[in-house]
Amino acid sequence: MRRRLRAGAALAAVLVLSLTAPPVAARSRQVTEQVVPGLRRPVELIVDEWGVPHIYAQNTDDLFLAQGFNAARDRLFQIDLWRRRGLGELSALFAPTYVEQDKATRMFLGAARRKHDQAAPAAVALRVMSFNHNDHYHPLLLKQIPEGAGTALDVGCGSGLFARRLAARGLVVDAIDSSAEAVEAARSIPGPVRYERADIAVAELPRGKYDFVSCLASIHHVPFETVSLLRESLAPGGVLAILGCYRESTPADYAVSLCAAPVNAVARLLSAARPQEEAPTEMVVAKAMMTLPEITAEAATLLPGASIRRLLFWRYLLVFREPGQN
Repeated sequence: MRRRLRAGAALAAVLVLSLTAPPVAARSRQVTEQVVPGLRRPVELIVDEWGVPHIYAQNTDDLFLAQGFNAARDRLFQIDLWRRRGLGELSALFAPTYVEQDKATRMFLGAARRKHDQAAPAAVALRVMSFNHNDHYHPLLLKQIPEGAGTALDVGCGSGLFARRLAARGLVVDAIDSSAEAVEAARSIPGPVRYERADIAVAELPRGKYDFVSCLASIHHVPFETVSLLRESLAPGGVLAILGCYRESTPADYAVSLCAAPVNAVARLLSAARPQEEAPTEMVVAKAMMTLPEITAEAATLLPGASIRRLLFWRYLLVFREPGQN
């Protein structure tokens, strides 16, 4: 049995299934294809005549995604049954027979969650930043605004500081964030920016509306192909500016990090000593999974002509200009 996963234009993948039946001397193969979202490169999954899967991928992330896909394909009912048992949802499948078991499971689950919340009231995904790397690069991002721009979209706006800086330049600004708390905090500060809670990976953005789209340290929270949606929202001549995070993988990455560490320590001390424009913000932290070479390769396909520049504080700047004139 053979399966292949191929990355599509939107970084989904096509599952190519080839069934190989014994005997070896007279194998017949059946090939099928299926789109699997999330893969960045083609992956081939071969299941031999003894039922043993062999997965061939070009990067570790795709390898494990394909392994999960294969496990779910063969054992989806069992996996879902385990999930329902852990959440206390068996009675939804097996009627009243399991109601009492579900009650006991949910009672135990609720007690465990309360104990966890009391022990760790602050989410581990939040970090208070006195020296904010993203804020440090605001002036660089503001320089990317095209001449004559009138509309802007800020993606992953957080507290709304950069969105307000865009508005101060005279732009009509829409700002979105997936966090309800962040949007609520941003709205609490008076200003002309229109804030909305939305998941950029599935949001329906207006086509061709914005002269400037900014995305600060948030593209690594979603599949990289999301840049295609951002590009579609650009007006002719519009600019997409992404301040992104990358996973270190090359000697150059580690050399830059070595230089950045002492500078970062000094910057934090100086930042703590001087008055802040706004109070230090809580940032949602997510580990970047793509390396800079992988980001460059994907951008070459999805954002042809984009420039990518490595920055000091574990960031890169991607700038893309939509063809045409506003």
